[in-house]
Amino acid sequence: MEASNTKLVILLPRMTPRTYRLTKYIKVLEKQNSCNTYAACIACFEKLEGDKLSKNTFTNKKLQVKNHLKNCSYFQEKIGNQEELDDIINLTDNEIEEEICLKRQKVDNEFETKRLGIKLNAIVSDSAPAYAAARRRLRLEYAEIVFLPCFAHQCQLAIGDIFKESLILKTASSKAIKIASYFKNTNNSYFIGKL
Repeated sequence: MEASNTKLVILLPRMTPRTYRLTKYIKVLEKQNSCNTYAACIACFEKLEGDKLSKNTFTNKKLQVKNHLKNCSYFQEKIGNQEELDDIINLTDNEIEEEICLKRQKVDNEFETKRLGIKLNAIVSDSAPAYAAARRRLRLEYAEIVFLPCFAHQCQLAIGDIFKESLILKTASSKAIKIASYFKNTNNSYFIGKL
């Protein structure tokens, strides 16, 4: 029996603020609270001062930035071209759509195998909820292909739960892991050869 791989994930605090495509069109002014900051668009920052500028500030969140840029006459004047302004605003809407299109294209490429004469009998995928949902949708469209959840992963989860519940099995598995690691260790190959 092999020991399961344990992954260590270390979450570090973000050192720099998160940026998005509209960040270059704004100027961050001050902290609003522990999580948010106030910002103004670069056009308002150049044209306005004092109270007028503070009246045109907004929370530095993508939706608020987008709404401000869409409705700000100073920003429209600075950009000059309505088509370019629309591209700036609408580009952020298309980011998610582009990611989805790339994922769909990968699925399309996999089923291109049929056109190339490669027979696809089964697809094995992870058991994550997103993959399970994709399996269910694809199963309807491609009835001739068998879609399987990763059997090894399912077994590992089930066996892991069993070993967590039983003290006897937990002790036995830890001893089995020690024995297996002894035999896998290349330093012990001489002694193993004498058995």
